Amino acid sequence: MVRTLFDYYQARELLLYTGRTEERFIPELHPVIAGQRAARDAFVQTALAQTGTSRETAAVATALVDFWTWRTMRRDAGLTQEEVIHAVTTTIQRVIGLQ
Repeated sequence: MVRTLFDYYQARELLLYTGRTEERFIPELHPVIAGQRAARDAFVQTALAQTGTSRETAAVATALVDFWTWRTMRRDAGLTQEEVIHAVTTTIQRVIGLQ
């Protein structure tokens, strides 16, 4: 799940950044961004379906795989794509009790 989402973010970073930054000013972007968020949420729900995690834990996992989290780790913290994928995957595993 993490790799799929983060590879998607990397391939479409400029589009996602622009869309998410400008959505409050351009109403036509709302359905596009809502669709992207729904896809992210579906990935998380599917990945956690058999883990018995709480709503709060699912919310943490969702925040960890959000575009802005990925972008902060890649651009601000300077981590490589693989480092970000590993860090987030490991953190989610810990949060849901798999590690």
